[in-house]
Amino acid sequence: NSWVSKLSLVDLEPAPVPKALSSPHRLTLQLQKNFSLRRSDSYGRVGSSRGDIDVKVAPASVPRALLFVDTFVKTAEERGFAFALPESEYEPGLSIVIKRQKVKFSVFEESNRVMSTRSKGSLRSPAAQARIEFRPSARFSFKIREYLTARREPTFSDRPKEPLEGQLSIILHGLSTAALELGEKAERLAKERENEAKLDDQHRLAEV
Repeated sequence: NSWVSKLSLVDLEPAPVPKALSSPHRLTLQLQKNFSLRRSDSYGRVGSSRGDIDVKVAPASVPRALLFVDTFVKTAEERGFAFALPESEYEPGLSIVIKRQKVKFSVFEESNRVMSTRSKGSLRSPAAQARIEFRPSARFSFKIREYLTARREPTFSDRPKEPLEGQLSIILHGLSTAALELGEKAERLAKERENEAKLDDQHRLAEV
């Protein structure tokens, strides 16, 4: 994961995550409310609504997720970033806006794949069948859901000696880097369209 590794070499301003919520941001309160209304999915996680920060975690991990999101949102706004509602029904949550570029992202708890053996028929039946289940792992990840030049959808995850909370500054820097790349990509595409239009005009003039 060289794209993420290079980000860690930059000297960044720390963004510590507190141990308890204090004056939660409105987006945090909104997320907290929507979590309370959701049921766990087949992966054992509850998810946010489309008007929230996109988060999927186990019910037991909700307090940790709220602390992370609250610090993330507050720090992002302190640095002049903003958040925008999804533009289509296929986007699961808010995007972060940096230098007029919208960058999509997700926070989620990874799942472990396990084999579960359940009795077939009555509890007394000796017959059983194995099935695959997914269970929350308590391992958090933050994914930038953009296809960038150096890496497709860069992802930051809990490490043995550095949880996701300790990587918040790097994550914000990664989002800024992604916004820069997306802006440059948009400029290239606009330039290409402009050149194509000029060529079309030249061809039409030559045909006259």
